[in-house]
Amino acid sequence: MLSVFLPILLYWEALNISLRDIKRAFRGILISGTLMVIFVAVAVGFVGQFVGLSLGAALLIGAAVGPTDATAVSSLGKGISKGQMVVLRAESLINDGTALVVFALALEYAGEQQQITLSHALVTFLISFGGGAAIGFAGGWLIARLGAPIENPMIGNLFRLLTPFLIFFLAEMVEASGVLAVVVCGLYMTQVGPKFQSTGSRFVARPFWGGVATYILNSLLFFLMGYVLPEIAKNLSSDTLTHALQATVVLYLVMLLARCIFMELSIYTIRMLDRRPSQRAHRTTFRDRLVSSLAGFRGGISLAVALSIPITLADGEAFPSRDVVIFVTSGIVILSLVVQGALLPLAVRWQQANPNVNWGEESLLQEKEIRGAMIDSMRNIAKNLDSIAVENEISEEITDRVRQEMTDQKKPLERARLKWSSNPLVRGN
Repeated sequence: MLSVFLPILLYWEALNISLRDIKRAFRGILISGTLMVIFVAVAVGFVGQFVGLSLGAALLIGAAVGPTDATAVSSLGKGISKGQMVVLRAESLINDGTALVVFALALEYAGEQQQITLSHALVTFLISFGGGAAIGFAGGWLIARLGAPIENPMIGNLFRLLTPFLIFFLAEMVEASGVLAVVVCGLYMTQVGPKFQSTGSRFVARPFWGGVATYILNSLLFFLMGYVLPEIAKNLSSDTLTHALQATVVLYLVMLLARCIFMELSIYTIRMLDRRPSQRAHRTTFRDRLVSSLAGFRGGISLAVALSIPITLADGEAFPSRDVVIFVTSGIVILSLVVQGALLPLAVRWQQANPNVNWGEESLLQEKEIRGAMIDSMRNIAKNLDSIAVENEISEEITDRVRQEMTDQKKPLERARLKWSSNPLVRGN
């Protein structure tokens, strides 16, 4: 499950996020993508034990629901500011790697009843993250140069389709994080891709990757959940259906509450330790953090983690409480999408009633940069339009029509830029 779904899903998300935007909020993203996942997984694990689940099963559920889902955040997070959306999407990329390390440790404990020591956990994390990042960067550097000579867009994209799988399996072979390797490789390719990939290849790649990653694979994961869940509910052997449903509701609330608590604790800890004036520009309000908490949807990644639990142990016996873990995890994913999906628009409207000046300023600056780049691109194309038309044997009628359309599109952009220039938030930037 993990080997088929995760590489493509994460690679596509990494290709569609700005590395520069990640740098602006790197500390918050790193904390949310690592420590928060551990905090949520441990909270769910210990509360799960109190509601009657075994510690191993509860920790597996905690590891499965620890990571947020980038695709769900992008699809359901309408109205969230661009800066906040970047943090949420970047967090969802990093926290998958953390969750899988926690999942591997929980799998050792639940399956073999091994005691997990702090030193063993730390060494596992260091090897996983350090090795994953190194392999992702080195693999991206090599693949970008190997794929550069390929001129045929279809062949080039078939070659790049193998990229996330090669990187993932190479990292897993040395017990590093395949997830983090794929994410780092994707971020690297985002920066260097235009230098090594033709326009035709990028034109073909975008609808293909978007269709496969965000639609077919995610739909297939939910189809598998719909196929497996009724059978598991009917033949639940490790627990009763009533108790499993009760545990689902309780652990969902614990997961959501743990995310809220960690955000509040981390923010006030940072404020106590970092008193620099520049830190004030990154401060968030309670309304912002409430939106970020509700936008932490669980989705296809959590399902893939739960479904990847082996059916049997090494000695051939059934894996303990596997059916309960899948059932509860699936229930939490459903509750996350339904409950948080209904509450998030209300929280966004409440946030916008008293907007954060920092988020507003950042959004305006980003919008100004994007529109400015579009205007400059149009000017360059208009300047060389006649030579482009002659080189490609384009008729004068079509050339005049393109020139007129560009003129019509450029006017509102220039009016918007003049309006932004008079805004005190962006004046002088």
